[in-house]
Amino acid sequence: MTADNQDAAINDLNDFISRSPSSFHAVAELERRLGLQGFTRLDEGDSWRLEPGGKFFVIRNGSALAAFLLGSAPASRGFRLAGAHTDSPGFKVKELSGQAGSGGFRYAVEVYGGPIVATWLDRDLSLAGDGSAAGDPLKSALAAAMGVPVEDIGPGDLFLYSSEPGRKTGFSGEFFTAPRIDNLAGCHAVLSALEQMENPELGVGVFFFDNEEVGSTSLQGANSSFIRDMVDRISLVLEGDVQAAYQTRANSLLFSVDGAHAVHPGYQDKHDKAYAPLLNGGPVIKSHAGLKYATTGEGSALIEKIGRERGFPVQHFAIRSDLPCGSTIGPLSSSLSGVPTLDMGIPMLAMHSIRETAGVKDQAWMISLLEGLFKHR
Repeated sequence: MTADNQDAAINDLNDFISRSPSSFHAVAELERRLGLQGFTRLDEGDSWRLEPGGKFFVIRNGSALAAFLLGSAPASRGFRLAGAHTDSPGFKVKELSGQAGSGGFRYAVEVYGGPIVATWLDRDLSLAGDGSAAGDPLKSALAAAMGVPVEDIGPGDLFLYSSEPGRKTGFSGEFFTAPRIDNLAGCHAVLSALEQMENPELGVGVFFFDNEEVGSTSLQGANSSFIRDMVDRISLVLEGDVQAAYQTRANSLLFSVDGAHAVHPGYQDKHDKAYAPLLNGGPVIKSHAGLKYATTGEGSALIEKIGRERGFPVQHFAIRSDLPCGSTIGPLSSSLSGVPTLDMGIPMLAMHSIRETAGVKDQAWMISLLEGLFKHR
């Protein structure tokens, strides 16, 4: 893969991040780009008519989205699925919290997920989300921005975010620093790989969940019925057989894409030396004996095989055995859907900071890996 392709991928990621200051905005951007690819929106409350080759998507809560490109093979042959999450750790504005005082207005916030709090201090911040009821000055500003009366502004979900744009850095532009790389980089990679698919034999489905940073237990989270609802419904509509839904899930494969901890030069002792991913060292396979990640040995071998075939390296991450391990959507999605799942992601530094750092090469390689996995039979 050429440097031009790598730069194009990271520039497109930067644009995607800038258009996605909240999970709601991320879904709006996904909807926009899918529309350009000929995908049409369906509503879960409507009756569906589906045909092989169809391209459609569904939105839940305005902050989660599932899209499918149906293949030429029967649905019961299985789908190639991928998942990422649209939310990032930070701070959410509490409703009705605006208070005048000390020559200005103050708004209460609550922690969302597990941000590195110190990195949020003395920064230029903005607000994004869906609706508001946080106080008169804010309501007035929102009403003006949206061109609606102040009384039309009601309760909503507003989050703080960094207004500083992403950029390439390093002596030769080899690194990329930006807010919300975790996990908009995963969303972008999944979307970009889907955009490259044409006339697949096996159908391809992608899921962009919300609320991963707070446990995924929501209608729009990975700890929900979203995957099973979509896969089963498609199977039943296309084949009209209850058994087909069970066959479809048994024959499918799911790729969970989320960030991986790169080894930090100042904290090398936090990694097992044999499992210390480097920036620009390739996509990372994540595994854990306690099943915080869903990758099996067979799945790991498949990722390595595709990396060799496509000419890029892959890396491995396993937590140091005496330290607790984080998790992601993979184990939840796998256990609820009954679909074998692989966990992987690009390496990054300062995960959960207001500003994270990734390698320029890794995003393009992750997109290529997903393209290979989508085509795997």
